[in-house]
Parts: sequence; C-alpha cells; structure tokens
Amino acid sequence: MRKSSPAPESKHPVVKAAIITGSLGLIGAIIIASSNWSCLQRADRAFQKGSGQNDQPTLASPPTLAPMKFYPTTGIAGNTERVGELRKELGLRGLDPLESGKVLSEAPSGTYFWIYPFNYSLSDLQAGEFEKSEVRQVNIYASVHFEVHKDSVGRISLLGYASREAATNIAGLDGTREYNLVVSPMPWGVCDTLVSIPKERFVSAKRRTVQLPQRDFVVVMDVVVK
Repeated sequence: MRKSSPAPESKHPVVKAAIITGSLGLIGAIIIASSNWSCLQRADRAFQKGSGQNDQPTLASPPTLAPMKFYPTTGIAGNTERVGELRKELGLRGLDPLESGKVLSEAPSGTYFWIYPFNYSLSDLQAGEFEKSEVRQVNIYASVHFEVHKDSVGRISLLGYASREAATNIAGLDGTREYNLVVSPMPWGVCDTLVSIPKERFVSAKRRTVQLPQRDFVVVMDVVVK
C-alpha cells in the first residue's frame, strides 16, 4: 500500500498572509481575554473588600478600666474638704432617709453613702456580693464605715485612705498585675492619702480591727487591686 504524502505547503503569498494574520488574531484574542479576566478578578476583589465580604473578623476591644485616683491633702480638715469637693464634682447628693438601709444595688445613682467594711474574695465580687452591702445615710462610726460614691451612670467607687506610696502605686496600675494595700475609712498614721477605688478594680478585701492609742480603734481592709 502506498503511503500518502503530506500535503504540500502552500507557497502562495496570499495564503501565507492569511494564515499568519489568523494566527496573530487568535493570539491577540487570547491576550485580550486574559487581560479582561484579570480586570474582572481585580474588580471582584475590590467589590468584596468594599462590601466587607473578605474582612477579617474584628476582635472586641477590652473594656476600659476606670482609673484609681488619689488626692493629696493635709490633715483631717483638708481631707474632709477634699471629699466635699469630690462630691460636688461628681454631682452627688446624700441619701434620703427612706433610701437608707437598702442594698447598694438599689441605691439611686448620683448619690453618696456609707457601707460596713467587707470580707470578699474574687468569686464573691464576681457573684455581686459587693452590691448586696447595706447603705447608710449617716456615717455613725467614722472609724468603721467607708464612704461610697455611685455616680450618675451607676459606677461605684469606694473612698478610703492609704499611704502615699500605695496611693501613687495603684494610680499607675493597668489591670495586668495585682497590688496589696491597706485602706482605712479615716485618715490616721501613714494612711493619710485619700484614694478612690472603682468596684471593678477589687480582687479581694479582708477587714480587720487595728487598735489605736487611748483605746481607740479603726477597722481597715487589706485590699488587693489590679
């Protein structure tokens, strides 16, 4: 059987030109299509980014801690005056007689009052035991009861007196480490600096009685804050 010979290559110039032109047209079409596909992909990515489809989930920011503050004063008179100024700055009023004797969570916002020192662990605080403290309209025992401020939005802070060193140190805490200090309901000895400690900064607290000269005493709290 005779093998078929390959078709002879056309040598006609018109045919060659047509073949070359067709090949170039096909290549150009492929390039244009590829370019158009890339543009479509970029446009789709831009749309998805603008519509938030490809956004990474945003982590919630940690809550901002209320600052612990201290107020340098001189003597009992100076401390009493500064406490009065602080009440005015916060727009606080004293309790009405019928509001006294309630638990702290029921006390109206925008008020100040006094509570008995407490023994609370972290689990107690997290369980809301602090809010169950009984509030008093009048400070009957200055050496026992701590003043508490409940501001206009319901934030609670305990006022007391600590050493100047402790007061300075707690003002710089950012919530990442703990600090131990003694807080007194009245100024005496080294506990001469007024401090304000927001409720959420307490880690634990334990009360104890300190005997003072001339048979006086004061009930302090050994506090851990962060």
